[in-house]
Amino acid sequence: MPLAQAETPQTTTPLSAIDWFEKMMQSTKERNYRGRFVYHNQKEMRSVDIVHAYQDQEYEKLEHLSGTPYHIIRRGKELFCAGQSGTWMEIHQGGLPNDVSFLKTTQSAKKLAEFYQISQAGENRIAGRDAVIIELNPTDKHRYLHRFSIDQKTGLMLKYDIYDAEKPKKKPLESLEYISIEVDQPFDEHLFSAPQKIVKLPPKPNNPPTKKTTEQALWNVTWVPAGFDRIETMAPLHEQTTDEGQSEILFNQAYSDGLSMFSIFIQKRPDLKKNKIKRMGVSTIVEWAYESEESVWITVVGDLPANTAVKIASSVESLTASEPKPDED
Repeated sequence: MPLAQAETPQTTTPLSAIDWFEKMMQSTKERNYRGRFVYHNQKEMRSVDIVHAYQDQEYEKLEHLSGTPYHIIRRGKELFCAGQSGTWMEIHQGGLPNDVSFLKTTQSAKKLAEFYQISQAGENRIAGRDAVIIELNPTDKHRYLHRFSIDQKTGLMLKYDIYDAEKPKKKPLESLEYISIEVDQPFDEHLFSAPQKIVKLPPKPNNPPTKKTTEQALWNVTWVPAGFDRIETMAPLHEQTTDEGQSEILFNQAYSDGLSMFSIFIQKRPDLKKNKIKRMGVSTIVEWAYESEESVWITVVGDLPANTAVKIASSVESLTASEPKPDED
């Protein structure tokens, strides 16, 4: 595959909305580009420099220019992140919080079309480039509305807005917009050099089931929205220190529909006293007491409307207390 692809004029045959979306996913992965984008939700704004390349695998470098000075380097499946301390860590992409990674994982447009209406919603101009707007409007109440502005010449994403599907005329819950972008830059592997000193997470154990993995199997999530599948994040079970001592994580699992992701944690949290719902942009955090277990709390965190996150938390069952219910549609 060539490293530099010349920008070609728009084809005479109009592309469908699904074609545009597929072209965006391919171009964003396989083209070389560098630029600066601005990300904002309803509470904060950040500017980020990005360099992306493709040479048998994807390379990417992100540098946060405002807020906490995060640096991220991705080399294929390798991912390194450094925060304010300057210490580099090798982690799995599923372990990055949204306010660091920004960019969502996308699947096939045909798969997404089962749960979103994909349509063209006009044109605009971003970073000095003509763009076509593609909208993904959810067919249920458990997702957000996603709107992409795609460069008509290169297929690259220039802007990404996420809206409350019930209030699409209001300001977006989150927005990512390029203010400058250069396409088809020569590949320079030195830009993506791995840090020399790296703190690595312990490898995922392949040992026989331990007490924690046995406890993990004793919980069941009986309902998630259709289209959300389990994904592997390699996030290890660990202890969390709270104001009142140790918090023991009994269960964790992540799910994604290709655009949005959420995680479920079941913990022993003596520090929590009442159910809570928090929101920042598209991110919702629900902390829900499990009825029949003292100090056991269910946390759902991710890109979901609040009512959906509460329904997921309420569906969790202890298999030691009752038989699991069949999944709902």
